[in-house]
Amino acid sequence: MKIAQICPYDFSRHGGVKTHILQLSQELRDQGHEVEVIAPAGARELSYSHVHTFGRNVSVPFMGTKIDVNICLGKERKRLKCFLKEQHFDIIHFHTIWNPFLPFQVFFMASCRKVATFHDTPKNHGLGRFVGRWVMPLMAKLIFAGLDEIISVSKSQSQFITRFSKRTVHIIPNGISVPRFDLDTDEQKPGKEPLKLLFLGRLEPRKGVLHALKAYRLMV
Repeated sequence: MKIAQICPYDFSRHGGVKTHILQLSQELRDQGHEVEVIAPAGARELSYSHVHTFGRNVSVPFMGTKIDVNICLGKERKRLKCFLKEQHFDIIHFHTIWNPFLPFQVFFMASCRKVATFHDTPKNHGLGRFVGRWVMPLMAKLIFAGLDEIISVSKSQSQFITRFSKRTVHIIPNGISVPRFDLDTDEQKPGKEPLKLLFLGRLEPRKGVLHALKAYRLMV
């Protein structure tokens, strides 16, 4: 099959969704599929031959992280439309589809089957509570009608997108490439080797790296 994966974030910046897309794309290629990635044009040139950038991107601080706001206008919109028409994708896989506006443009331009993975869970207070209780479910209700399959990365995340819809949501946690981290599976014995801690996530407060370091200090 010919598959497109839609990343709403600047692909020149590190992030969990980007890593997920890269590793999922490689796994799909290993299974014999053809995979291309569509992402917003970022601040730096990319070295990935299978990543195609469109539009203009602006990073905006939002609830302790950054979201990328991007849109294709004029010639860029025509270029995106021509690209989708020429590629004849069998499936388009959206990631965090409600990140404005490039995913919406692809969503309405494409006529093939569509799958979406929802990654984000908002904070349970302040603006995050409002987004999680009202904005995300309402947007999900609008988007779900045009999706063939819906994926959530966790049970807690799925609770935010199923309140106003009876559509089936498949919970598939993010996978990781174990060989990449060269993990030692031998049981650690006290005094033999120092305890090893692997932290997965960007170095920003909401990801909890300080909590991980405090926990490590207690354990050693």
